[in-house]
Amino acid sequence: RTAKSIGRRRLVTMFQPHRFSRTRALCREFGNAFDDTDRVIITDVYPASEPPIPGITGRTIVDEIVRHAHHGVTYQPHLQSVHRDVGNMLEAGDLVLSLGAGNIHEQLEILAADLVIAEKLKAIVSEKSEVRLYEPLSNHTTLRVGGPAQFWIEPRTEKAFAEVIRFCLDEHLPLFAIGRGSNLLVRDGGIRGVVVHPHGGDFEKM
Repeated sequence: RTAKSIGRRRLVTMFQPHRFSRTRALCREFGNAFDDTDRVIITDVYPASEPPIPGITGRTIVDEIVRHAHHGVTYQPHLQSVHRDVGNMLEAGDLVLSLGAGNIHEQLEILAADLVIAEKLKAIVSEKSEVRLYEPLSNHTTLRVGGPAQFWIEPRTEKAFAEVIRFCLDEHLPLFAIGRGSNLLVRDGGIRGVVVHPHGGDFEKM
């Protein structure tokens, strides 16, 4: 409630349950703990040296939250993918929280660092150009396969494209260009770095 009272557009929470025994004991209490959160992403349990308990996972808490009629909950069992799921759903004005006694904070640190770079990229391209974080490349290949691009850019002008190239060189960021995605295979893990898709504007006739 305190976070919600700040007045941001939406509250997005990433949560990592701590210990299997605690998750089993408190799963019902967690059911309504996120009522004030607009979107919540639950990852798997941080064991803290405990052995797994059959049937107790992050899904256990997700099921309880759903029983309380919260429709904005997502289960992401792979911790290393949480920052991408959150970043892909972010909108201007959102507030992001990470909760948990394990290592979930590392995902927020990665997301924060990538958001800084994304804002820098937005600043060097025109307002009509698109800059998106963790864009699924399956949306841009004819085979409909491929994980996310760390940074996806659709420049509308040659100048914007040139500025992106210069920025990537200065920041030592890998740079890739993609056209219509015909017969292009992209690994499920996605692409680290900047993926440029020249679209519209100066590139309309290309």
